[in-house]
Amino acid sequence: MSAKSPPGGEECPPESYRGDEELGRLLAKARSALGPAEVRDLVSGVLGAPQAAITDAWHELVAASPDPGLKAQLDALKAALAAVPRGPWRPRAERLPALRAELRRLGVAGFIVPRTDEHQNEFIPPALERLAWLTGFTGSAGSAVVFEARAAIFVDGRYTLQVRDQVAIADFEPRHASEQPALAWI
Repeated sequence: MSAKSPPGGEECPPESYRGDEELGRLLAKARSALGPAEVRDLVSGVLGAPQAAITDAWHELVAASPDPGLKAQLDALKAALAAVPRGPWRPRAERLPALRAELRRLGVAGFIVPRTDEHQNEFIPPALERLAWLTGFTGSAGSAVVFEARAAIFVDGRYTLQVRDQVAIADFEPRHASEQPALAWI
């Protein structure tokens, strides 16, 4: 029996989101300092976190002691936002064109996507797997370079087969990082 099961043991269907007005009423009742817009931002952050780390404890970021009605609406809002194909939920086929459009908008010729995080750490949490998000490649070493007309992914010899299985070759040319480093390709 789960936490959402009635005494008989059968699962209850998930509640649907009833709108920001209802959420605002529940937030006021719980004496939350947040409004619906702030809760949407918070829920977006929860969705961006590694899913293995997500528990129901995030409800307490909204209100110290959320009642079951507020928890149900928070979960319904989370489900509704997760269903929207944007941000990290954009289908992989749309990610490279979206990056190229942003490069054009910014007037930038190209973009390098390392496997590491912003601190150059090799071991990174799933939410910071930028190379995997853009390309689909999940190996522990690699990088990608994206220009308007072409893009390439650079991996070492351990990943020459894996990269061809995971990455759309029509989008990213696979390159051996030792034989043709990214800087030489650029």
